[in-house]
Order: sequence, then C-alpha cells, then structure tokens
Amino acid sequence: MKRFIALLMILISIGLQGQEEAQRAFSDGVRLLKSTKYVEAKKQFSIAIEKGETDQGLKMSYIYKGFSLNGLGKYDSAIICFNKAIEIDSLDPASYTDRGKTYSYKKDYANAIKDFEQVLQLDSVGGQAEAACYYLGRIKMLTLENEAAINYFDKLLILAPKDAEAYFLRGTAKSNIMDSDGAIADSDKAIELKSNYMEA
Repeated sequence: MKRFIALLMILISIGLQGQEEAQRAFSDGVRLLKSTKYVEAKKQFSIAIEKGETDQGLKMSYIYKGFSLNGLGKYDSAIICFNKAIEIDSLDPASYTDRGKTYSYKKDYANAIKDFEQVLQLDSVGGQAEAACYYLGRIKMLTLENEAAINYFDKLLILAPKDAEAYFLRGTAKSNIMDSDGAIADSDKAIELKSNYMEA
C-alpha cells in the first residue's frame, strides 16, 4: 500500500512538472509570436503540445501554433492545427473563424465559407458572428457575388452599426452593381463615423 501511494505521488509530481513546462512553453510562444518570431514560436507551442495534458491547454496550443504557421505562410500545416483544436472542442466558434481565415489566405474560398457559416450556426449575435459576416462579405466580393456580399454586410451592420469599414465595403459592393445612390449613402455614413476615412 505504501509503495502504491509513493508511486501515485511520483506520478502526480511528474504530471504537475509537465504541466508547468507546458505553461512556460506556451507563454514563451505567445511572447515570440507577438514579436513575429514565428519559427521560434512554433517550436514553443510544439513543446506545449508535447507536455500538455488538459484539453483547454492543448486546444490553445494548437490554435497558437496554427497562428505561427500562418505567419510562415504554411497554411496547410496551420489548418491541421486548427483541425486538432476543433476535435478537442467542436463547439468553439473562434476555432472555425481561425480555420476559415486560413482557408481564405490560401484562396480556398469554398472551405472558408463552410467554416464561417458554421460560426454563424454557433454564434449568431456575438463577436465571432461579426467576424464571420465580415469575411463572408469580403469573400463574396472577391468572387464577384456582390448582392450576396451586401446581404452579409447588412447582417454585420445590424450587429455592429458603427462599423465604418462595413459601410465602406457595402458601398463598394453597391457600386459594383451600379447602385450609385446606395454606394454614396454608405460612403457618407462611413465618413460620418470615421472622418479621416480617405478610401470612403
């Protein structure tokens, strides 16, 4: 019995030590990522994943490793990391936003749209919903689907009625379909909200 208790205490000690190493590596990785030292950051997040034990810690380490890989332009590898994060927690809309943005970077708009639509299924009114509407609108503009883009910017402006960029983008989409009056009205609103908005 004494041997069992001693072994248990050793295992707990090793587990706590591993968790401390994971937390230290994660903190170092975040610091390096903020300094755009993507290669070094990626290494630290890999250590955090190797040493980590809690689902939340592993999820965040995969997400931040994905950010580092995005910084290196390694989008396919970043997507693998976001896949892992989603496997751990499939109900977090932010992870779908992160993966959707990465699909956008590599111009895989079909998969990006799927992810941003999934975000809207999980969060229809919060910050992630705003991000999804923004990126869906931008993608639809890039694929010359301006009426669909306008619909997404309409939804974004319901959520964020003081977003000057959303008015500007919606105005641009309206201009693309020859709605001059609508484009001018949206540009005027963008300038009203942000007086130095040169593009508007």
